Amino acid sequence: MDGIRDLMAQCRDDCDEETEARLKEQGLSDKIAACAPQPLDDAELKKIRSGSPSVVAFANAFTWDVNNVLSDKIIRRVEIATQSLSLQDVTITGTGFVAPGESGTFFMNNVADGYPSLRVTSRIKAIYACPAD
Repeated sequence: MDGIRDLMAQCRDDCDEETEARLKEQGLSDKIAACAPQPLDDAELKKIRSGSPSVVAFANAFTWDVNNVLSDKIIRRVEIATQSLSLQDVTITGTGFVAPGESGTFFMNNVADGYPSLRVTSRIKAIYACPAD
């Protein structure tokens, strides 16, 4: 299982590096570096959730393929609410870069899936973004 999660994390890192390099070429790197991502409002969060596939929990990892349907924001962070194996509520964060009109995968490692109910109770809590313009 560790090997699977390591490969997933490496894939995420490679994709983030490619996206960050592309945004730098577009002249957006300074703007992104200076931006403290802000939470999206409820309407924007719902737009992204409805425009993206369902989340996947596998091998104690959580992934979400996000389609950024917002034309003016770069998605930088996703938070999920879930529970630990001791049934304590926890929030886990995944970071990345998803430019307007693009798709990207947010990966969160060490998300317990020991209980079947944890897979269905994990949910998107918040999405954070920076202005793209």
